[in-house]
Amino acid sequence: MNLLKVLMSFITRKLKSEEFLRAAYHEAGHAFMAIQVGWSFSSVELDFKNSIQKTVYEFGSDKVLVEALIDSSKRYYDDNLITIGKKRAMILMAGMATEYKYTQVYGVNTFDQNTSTKDIECFTEIEAFLKRNFNVTLRGLMNDVETIVSTNWDNIELIAGQLITSKTGKLTRKQIDNARLNNKPNQKNAPAPTTGG
Repeated sequence: MNLLKVLMSFITRKLKSEEFLRAAYHEAGHAFMAIQVGWSFSSVELDFKNSIQKTVYEFGSDKVLVEALIDSSKRYYDDNLITIGKKRAMILMAGMATEYKYTQVYGVNTFDQNTSTKDIECFTEIEAFLKRNFNVTLRGLMNDVETIVSTNWDNIELIAGQLITSKTGKLTRKQIDNARLNNKPNQKNAPAPTTGG
């Protein structure tokens, strides 16, 4: 094998490894923020080989409102949609904010551009709906999200680390809770979300 092929193979593996780490932090941000806003998740999955990157959320008693917020065919108007929209937006923004804190670069995750694009589209749809129907914008939430991410970085790193070292590339909420109990990172109280503006 010639030297150029060996070098290109090394560079490709290195780039894929860096993208995998970015994606792990991105998903850890989503999962942690789901807990912070009072929801949860059943699993976090990262499968590099099959380009799978996802967090499966559990919305509890808010499930119907979340579906109404996202799916226009199920939409009905309820003042609680403002709170639900803010929570969902914070979870979406947390992936980007966590990835930024890890890499110091804001951008679309190239591990799975489709997932990142869906996050942005979902956020844009939520914001447009809240602006149109309730005159509420979400722009001010990013500062809150960045503060929560920074304040709770050790918890987010723990989730990312568990995901990175997982043999299956999939973690359940129970596995993450057990890891948090064993490692006892500092849980900080997050500031209450602002109303945006």
